[in-house]
Amino acid sequence: MYSTQRIDHLGLISGLIDEIGVVEYIDSIIPKTSNNTKMSHGELLKAMLLNGLGFTSQPLYLYSEFFSEKALDKLFKREVDASEINDKALGRTLDTLYDYGLNDLYFNLAEKIITSLGINVNTAHIDTTSFHVDGNKYENTCVNGVKITHGYSKDHRPDLQQVILNLIVDNKSSIPLFFQAINGNQSDKVTGFKYANTNLSLHTFYSAENMKCKKKSAIKRISKLTSEEHKEFKKLLKEQYDCETDAEKELQKFTAKLKFSAVCNIHIVKEIKANSAYYKIHGDIFSVIAKQKDYISKLGYFTLATNAHELSSIEVLSKYKEQQRVERGFRFLKSDEFFTSAIYLKTPERIESLLMIMTLSLAVYSAIEYKIRLLMVAKNVFFLDQKKEETKNPTARWVFYCFKGIDILMVDAEDIQFFILNLQDRHKTILDLLGDSYWKYYR
Repeated sequence: MYSTQRIDHLGLISGLIDEIGVVEYIDSIIPKTSNNTKMSHGELLKAMLLNGLGFTSQPLYLYSEFFSEKALDKLFKREVDASEINDKALGRTLDTLYDYGLNDLYFNLAEKIITSLGINVNTAHIDTTSFHVDGNKYENTCVNGVKITHGYSKDHRPDLQQVILNLIVDNKSSIPLFFQAINGNQSDKVTGFKYANTNLSLHTFYSAENMKCKKKSAIKRISKLTSEEHKEFKKLLKEQYDCETDAEKELQKFTAKLKFSAVCNIHIVKEIKANSAYYKIHGDIFSVIAKQKDYISKLGYFTLATNAHELSSIEVLSKYKEQQRVERGFRFLKSDEFFTSAIYLKTPERIESLLMIMTLSLAVYSAIEYKIRLLMVAKNVFFLDQKKEETKNPTARWVFYCFKGIDILMVDAEDIQFFILNLQDRHKTILDLLGDSYWKYYR
């Protein structure tokens, strides 16, 4: 008798979870009190991380199906049946995590990840994104919890209620340091993260690429505004005023609004018609080429402000460009292969818990990627990318894809024997770098 079970890249994820001590930490602060399942809250959290990084986007009620072909005994270091990982057990864990306090819980786990990798955090980036919620309208009965409601939708689904995810991400590793779920109608400018905004150093830069990108649209804007200014002047010349003072005031208002034009030959004339006197403005309007050139010349400039006064202009610009690390993380979370941008849970509390687990999944993903790249540089090891070219900076997604198809063969003869199938040299390269904590899942 024999059977096969899939392990793919899940051994890599399990290896990092073991190094951090996620299961042990969760079970130490939130011990299992229910006899409804054999699995602890730490094990169920690990199951959600494995599913989230399994690139299948399975809702809670399909978790058992996801794990039905997986090497659960290997991944959980004991005999586990896929039916134990069900929506009720997972739902109870989500509730328990919420009751403990999600922000503190995540911060402590993120600190463990950062410490295990020896990262010295000196720069971080902050940003927000929205996740829309499908299903019935939420009543938001929880007083202190996040409110699921309508707001500005970055998913372009204003018809659906949503929740906002706010992250602060480490500049070096792209690992989220802080997580916060906020109300669906809350502005980016109003968050729970407080930071200093006084005594700032200003750094001004010029970008020829910026100039090139903006010049075409700027010329169109200049042409449009100039045309509108000339039309408005023609309307102004047709107006009649009761006195010369009124005419002068309207002329001053008009000229103050001009951006790319100017007036000349201006004089106010008293006219009489049908025994009634009134005043009209006479004059000409022309385009000011100097103003247009000045506007275009400033397009390539931009200013960055920072309270880190010790940074040079080059360092400030470099760290600004790395802001995309947060945006890249959001794209990862909304990928169809990961959790989707839509959420289907029934309560705001569970939605908030799921957002924490999504963020923790991103942290695990980023940590694996950072560790592999760091070790490759340190040991001068290369890995073939999608183009079959050597690289020391493979993405974790690509490494995970390369581990696809690794199975465990179980032969039940006189003694049960296990064999790892389809393990190739490129897999061994990664496992040799990462060490025994990861190798143990592929032996």
